[in-house]
Amino acid sequence: MRGRKKKALFTGLICLCMLFFAGCGRIDPPEEVTVPSLAVSDDGKVTLWLVEPFDQDYYQVDELEAMVEAEIVSYNQQYQPAGYLAELLDVSRSSEGDKVVVSLRFNNAEAYTAYSGAKLFYGTVMEARLAGYGFDQSFVSAKDGKTVAGNEIASKRDQHILIVESGVRIYGPYKPRYLTADAALCEDDGVEASQTGKSTYIIMK
Repeated sequence: MRGRKKKALFTGLICLCMLFFAGCGRIDPPEEVTVPSLAVSDDGKVTLWLVEPFDQDYYQVDELEAMVEAEIVSYNQQYQPAGYLAELLDVSRSSEGDKVVVSLRFNNAEAYTAYSGAKLFYGTVMEARLAGYGFDQSFVSAKDGKTVAGNEIASKRDQHILIVESGVRIYGPYKPRYLTADAALCEDDGVEASQTGKSTYIIMK
């Protein structure tokens, strides 16, 4: 009986450790998104939050939701044969009532690009290099802000990378380690993308 109890306790501790380490390094967007944002999960799914001022005299939330739903239906009819899918998650007003937030989900980065027209890449550094992305930019360490040469970043073949063209706040599936020098690390480990029109690179653990 005592042996069974020890075995059950040991099994329970293993499960707790697995849950703990599975959650380490994971980045989640805030519960309420208040700026245009993009989140990429570890399986490559993309969530987009569109945030705009809410003018009640111009439209109602339910009218906007119907418009977006029709747009997504049209998008899926056009792009589903290519394997791209989009889903409307929510249309709602911000807690202060001055903004409207539309959240959409795409089944991969290519589906997001087909919708928005902005490039998005998620994979490993080596996959990015094979896809033709260069590493001649200036990078900084997310830990201490020190400058890191592009060739050093390019050598981190198996680390995950996000490359984003649009100037939004970005949340990757893992904590940022390095980012292009014209991007900014936020307190919640999101990254404020470059506003210069250049692509933002985020290298993650």
